[in-house]
Amino acid sequence: MQERAKQVFWLAVVAFTVLGFGLRLYRLEAQSLWYDEGVTADIARRSLAELTRWTAGDIQPPLYYYVVAAWGRLAGWSEWSLRFPSAFFGTLTIPLLALLAREVTRQRLAGILAAAIGAVHPLLLYYSQEARMYAMLTALGVLLGYLVVHGAWHREDRWRHWTSYVLVATAAVYTHYFAFFLLLALGVTFLLDHWLGNWLTGRHLRALAAGRPQPGLDPARPSPFTPFLLGNGAVLGLYLPWFTVLLNRLSVDSSYWEGSLKLWEALRHVAISFVAGETVLEAEAVRLLLPYGLITLVAMAALLWRGNHRWRVVHYGLLWLILPLLAILILAAMVPKFNARYAMIALPGLILLWSGGLAELMAPAAHPLADRRAGLLAAYLPTSLGLLLSLPLFLGFLYADRNWFYDPAFTKAEWRQVSQFIRQRMDEERAAGQAVSPLVVLVSGHAWPVWNYYAPDMPPLRLPQLEILDVNAVLDFAETAQALRTALRGKTDVWLVEWQHDVVDPMNLVPLQLQLAGREERIKREFWHIQLRHYTQIHAEKVLMRSPAVTPESINFGNQIYLLDYTVAANGDLLLFWQLHPQHSEPPPDLHITGNTFTADGIPFFRMEDRRPAGYPYPTFRWRPDQVTVGRIPADEWAGPGALPGTYRFRLGVYEAEGDLTGLDILGRQGQPLGKHVILDADLPQATRGPDEMDKAAAVQLIPDLFIQASTLAEEAEPGQAFGLEIHWYAEEKMPGDYRLRVRWRQRSDNRLVGEQELPMPTTLPTSQWEDDQRIRTIHQLRPPLNLAPDDYWLEVGLTAPESTFARLPFRVLGSTRLFTPPPFATPVGEDFGGVLRLLGIIEPLAATVPARDQMVFTLVWQALDRPAADYSTSIQWLGSDGKPAAQVDLSLPGGSSNWIPQQVELQTLITAAPAEPGDYRLVVVVYDANGENLPRLLTHQGRDMLELGTVSVTP
Repeated sequence: MQERAKQVFWLAVVAFTVLGFGLRLYRLEAQSLWYDEGVTADIARRSLAELTRWTAGDIQPPLYYYVVAAWGRLAGWSEWSLRFPSAFFGTLTIPLLALLAREVTRQRLAGILAAAIGAVHPLLLYYSQEARMYAMLTALGVLLGYLVVHGAWHREDRWRHWTSYVLVATAAVYTHYFAFFLLLALGVTFLLDHWLGNWLTGRHLRALAAGRPQPGLDPARPSPFTPFLLGNGAVLGLYLPWFTVLLNRLSVDSSYWEGSLKLWEALRHVAISFVAGETVLEAEAVRLLLPYGLITLVAMAALLWRGNHRWRVVHYGLLWLILPLLAILILAAMVPKFNARYAMIALPGLILLWSGGLAELMAPAAHPLADRRAGLLAAYLPTSLGLLLSLPLFLGFLYADRNWFYDPAFTKAEWRQVSQFIRQRMDEERAAGQAVSPLVVLVSGHAWPVWNYYAPDMPPLRLPQLEILDVNAVLDFAETAQALRTALRGKTDVWLVEWQHDVVDPMNLVPLQLQLAGREERIKREFWHIQLRHYTQIHAEKVLMRSPAVTPESINFGNQIYLLDYTVAANGDLLLFWQLHPQHSEPPPDLHITGNTFTADGIPFFRMEDRRPAGYPYPTFRWRPDQVTVGRIPADEWAGPGALPGTYRFRLGVYEAEGDLTGLDILGRQGQPLGKHVILDADLPQATRGPDEMDKAAAVQLIPDLFIQASTLAEEAEPGQAFGLEIHWYAEEKMPGDYRLRVRWRQRSDNRLVGEQELPMPTTLPTSQWEDDQRIRTIHQLRPPLNLAPDDYWLEVGLTAPESTFARLPFRVLGSTRLFTPPPFATPVGEDFGGVLRLLGIIEPLAATVPARDQMVFTLVWQALDRPAADYSTSIQWLGSDGKPAAQVDLSLPGGSSNWIPQQVELQTLITAAPAEPGDYRLVVVVYDANGENLPRLLTHQGRDMLELGTVSVTP
């Protein structure tokens, strides 16, 4: 019977090993090598000395590369050949898991289940088809576990056994540094097993004396403690030649950003990879965590139920699972570089728990409930439960395996396809008789190994020139400009291959320079994880060689960053040039920018989404003090979709993401605050891309082939009060002529037309120049006519074309609340500002003295002399003896001064606190345009930019 069971065990293990081998060879070369695999190909083809030198400067030891180098010299360097060593070690893991599970649980069924799991587990399968060291490390780890368990419980050939342990452990630590964490876990497990074994042996001896023998325990088992210690000491001794390399890599590795470990995110990724591998979308994989967690708990409960040596399965499985993962997370907390694949060495511990627990449930004859008096139901209920739990376990694995082979969402970076596409295009151009002198620019330059594997005939310009990723090696103007201008001379076109460019070129300097030097051709094909761009009509001399510098005109935001300059590129992108303020000895906080776009006549047009000044991948705390940093805002993100060419005003502010959200003050040359926003006049050279779709069912056709969707930005207004009209246009065909906007007011009660006017369309792109399928967005400022009575109206929008129909919008005109008679005031002023506003006086009397920090109320009486062109703001300032504001308060004129009409009177109440320091202060009032560049002030009739109201003494 025992011989038959042994045969069944080995037949099952062989069958699952063959299955696993077939899965690992299936479509082994189907996907392109990605970057890490390209590194393997490059390093393995070097000489032994060069290979060793390179790995000493990398983050992995050399043994895996030695194996691939030896194999490649025999079998060649194809994708299949490069990945075969991983497939081999991945296959070897299957019978090793079976032996390990059988050794720990002392059940052949557990070994068979472990082999089945190993054959189809998606994480093991995925890395068995990748030319990296993880499959080899896992196989060595499982073999180490088997040797530890075998050495803890068997006496024969102990020294030969522990010699094998030394060799395998040394191979593991020379394969990956994290193998030390597995040795730590196995050492703790071994010591616990040794102590537990002694305790159980004593219990066995006591049971023998009482006539109750405990099966499976050997009271004469010798202690393996001494060979275990000597063996690990030998491993450390053999690793000494490489130990200094390990310490050096820990201290100088710069392939990660500084930060803090997101513990729960890391644990979630590990859990997902252990149950679903790398080939299930995260949203789906998270849903798998609960059932897989329940299966694990039930498996552990079944093991704990049996007691005796089943406890060994739990502590081997748990400690193997937890301790390496814990050590990796502790290291990641100090060196914040983490990937779920690093924890793969802990996966066999979980497989032990699954296979051992499910085997306990599937063995009814040995189960405590399998008592004849309990009946068949009680006897086979655990077996049914074990089979029921195994089904979702394996179905989940097979689903992930299916995704890996057939779901394109899990495609690796397509380096092979990119190189083939470029080579094919070059060949086609040469076949057409074109003179082709192309240049390939590779960003990031450290991707050269995988590029060189596929395209050794197309040597690239590498930016930056790196062998290993360095997150501090961020491209700047000096590096990109000189390299590009030199490389572009004599070139007809440029192929830009971008991978990990967010790390090394977060400012997008390379595409910016290439766009200045040539014209980008749209590539219709896309490639997984790689961005390919093509530039033609190259002129090397157009590369921007100099970046702006700090000047007196630079905008100083809160002594933290300067806005040096700005410009609009030929495609409409807004370029902002920044530099850190030199007063910063420490990295600045995480700064963000906010922006609002207005039309040239001040109508709000679009609000940009807040963002970091130089893009999300390059926060301000990573900027170098002497570096000019470029922020690039695409045209449709600052001007909005469907914006016509023309002049816009962009209102820019800067704030701390974790601080005061009102924003940093703009400081003058003497440090005086000049507001929180700067106005940038930006000329948009071409229309931005409009919205992708328009709901024609909700649109109105004005003339053939022209549809609009119109909406008002307010539902009601007083006569003469401005409001916005937003129109989305869609032209199916080219317009036959140039049209103006026609607006009519119709009373809803009797459908009587009571007002009509024409508004100009933007002249930068007349309707006759609109292209087929053009989508445009315009904003217009309207005012209800002054003669309209309060009532409900239809606002009708159409064109000046004779055949135009009109879109109708409901609108309510309110009764006028305007004042034209000023109230009495205690402090007369009578001063004009800019010829459009007059400060008649102040209702309250002006106090001669006031206690420090005491509040004062000013109610200013204004009158419009003409219709103001802008919405102005007022500032009450306390000027000290140095002429600088010691305190001030700013407030917009009520109702928006652009809505005022001649002779209209408005009251404005401001509350200001007196300065904290006693003394005499000049109290002044300033009127300025808060939306104008440099906050332009209105001048008094005497030509001054402020009006002095009087002197106030501040007392203690």
